Amino acid sequence: MNFARKIEILLVDDSNINLALMKEALSDYKTMAVDNGLDALLAAAELRPGLILLDIQMPIMDGYEVCRKLKAAGKTRNIPIIFITGLIDPDDVARGFKAGAVDYVAKPFDFTEVRARIKTQLALSKARFELMEQNRILAQKVREQQIDAALASRIIRFINGGCPRYVDISDNLSLFIRSLRVPCHLEGGDHYLLRTMGDSPAEQRTIISLKDQSGHSVNCMLRSIVTDLLHNSLLDNMPGADCANIFGQLNERICRSNFFAGDDFCTAVSAEIEHSSLKLRHVSAGHPPIILIRGQEVRGLSDGELNNLPLAVVPGVEYQAGEVQLRPGDKLIFYTDGLNSLGQQGLPLRLPELVALVSEIVKGRAAMPVNNLLRDLLQRLWGDEGSRRREDLDDDLSLLLIEIEDSSRAAVQELRAADFGNIDELVNVVRSQLPAGVRGSCQQMALSEAVLNAWHHGSAENPTRPILLRCWQGNDWNMEITDSGPGFDPDNIPDPVEPAKISNLTGRGIFAMRKFCSSVRWRDGGRKVVLSFEN
Repeated sequence: MNFARKIEILLVDDSNINLALMKEALSDYKTMAVDNGLDALLAAAELRPGLILLDIQMPIMDGYEVCRKLKAAGKTRNIPIIFITGLIDPDDVARGFKAGAVDYVAKPFDFTEVRARIKTQLALSKARFELMEQNRILAQKVREQQIDAALASRIIRFINGGCPRYVDISDNLSLFIRSLRVPCHLEGGDHYLLRTMGDSPAEQRTIISLKDQSGHSVNCMLRSIVTDLLHNSLLDNMPGADCANIFGQLNERICRSNFFAGDDFCTAVSAEIEHSSLKLRHVSAGHPPIILIRGQEVRGLSDGELNNLPLAVVPGVEYQAGEVQLRPGDKLIFYTDGLNSLGQQGLPLRLPELVALVSEIVKGRAAMPVNNLLRDLLQRLWGDEGSRRREDLDDDLSLLLIEIEDSSRAAVQELRAADFGNIDELVNVVRSQLPAGVRGSCQQMALSEAVLNAWHHGSAENPTRPILLRCWQGNDWNMEITDSGPGFDPDNIPDPVEPAKISNLTGRGIFAMRKFCSSVRWRDGGRKVVLSFEN
């Protein structure tokens, strides 16, 4: 769809001074200014701007009436409107939202705030038009029975990014993340979002959210896209807000989006883990509670008296959050109600029954990796892996399992190239550390490349400089290799598979590591690399 509009923003104000100020402040955008409501209606219908800044107090036709007429007309009903008002009484603001506005700015103008609100609404407007076009295309494919349902899944992955296997919290602590998503049809309404935010270690936190849209049609996939577009936008624009406030705003935006029909809704659970304190804040919107496993103790993190409604039911919901102090070794299970539907004899599992089942699995195995927990849980509920069929599912099945891994007891070894006859001997000693389950040729090649990089960057000119190894078994087998060099930027390495870079020698080792390891992550400015091997 072509978004090359004649104008991006239509300015409507009966004050020429205000119009001049706004045009100057918004000089980066293509704008048009009109000084009355009638001209605003004509310009909006003809030019289809991406956004309208509309003054409330105007003679003949005030902003409320202009807004109602714009929302009643087919050509202009989807144009977002931001009210300009000197009326900050809650009743006046509510009247503006009832007329169809998506936001408001108060006089006198704070143009930094105005520009931020405009930027957000233009992005959402563009996304809305894209999704409307996508909805039309997908509806046509439904009629033709040629739906490419994977497209929606790719869009969700594009919006949210991939799910990392590890998120580092500190030198010794990291979040191990295992995801599983099995739709009962081609694609379903379950979707997850995982983001790490914060500029400094003291501010960093990881956001984990799992959502379940009602229904299994193309419409529910599009609602998934809208929901996570809005969620990501709120996280970007409200960096200090907690999960309950974010959910409240998300519910408001969804209810005003017009993408959810009267019987559509979305259950959701979201949590944020503070890296510095390991505090977990969590909020649920009609969703199954998070399960916490601490050693052999298993419990659900229900909201107690906080029975929050699902998203998209009604606006104005004030969501309440819970809080718990996490510890190294803790495990969390996020899941949709597809897991509950795996109960025996067709009876859904309730939370107490699910907690009892997990307790039985971890009994006597407090250190059980969450990877193994998932394997055993699915085996109990869904049978052996080879016999599982998607057709047996009554609902989409999605799980996110998190474990706070602690590597403080890793085995440590210090090596110096000067102690070996040649570099190959050093490489072979490091490769011998690999356990039998991950000693394939590809894994050995990846580890060899990591050792050669450490030697090249830190010890090639001075072979007495140490290379430090730390090895530990968690959900994966892990090795951290620390060199004595100045470090480098691993994200700024040429991709050797690009045609223009195919003859370059640089980048091949990192490419091999990323290809043959289950996870590769750098620390300390590139001086440390952690290779993880699934076993």
